[in-house]
Amino acid sequence: MIWNFLISARNRDALPVLTLPQASSTVVPDHPSTTSPPAFPGLEHFGPGHANVWVLMLRLRLISEGWADDQRAALRSDPGLWAARAWDEDLRLACARFQLAQGCRGASADGYPDQLTWDLLWTR
Repeated sequence: MIWNFLISARNRDALPVLTLPQASSTVVPDHPSTTSPPAFPGLEHFGPGHANVWVLMLRLRLISEGWADDQRAALRSDPGLWAARAWDEDLRLACARFQLAQGCRGASADGYPDQLTWDLLWTR
């Protein structure tokens, strides 16, 4: 009936009306999340002279959590994220800020991620 109305010569300009079901304001997944934080790769992947995907993951996580906002602009000029994979003092300081905010002190807040730092970054 509607189709005949739409294709009839009397109403060539008529557009169909699409009615979507009312969306709920609360989205609840129908199953629990199966994702888990990445396993801590070990301290040997971090520090001066290291450039790898683990350094990149740490940097991106610190930026996304607001602990390395000063490094966000540098990502725009690094389209392949190659420079972001290299350990630097800015990353160490961002990691130390995060550690201090979590209550770590002394050697536990040296800016080098340990198991606790890594876990806290992905479970907050």
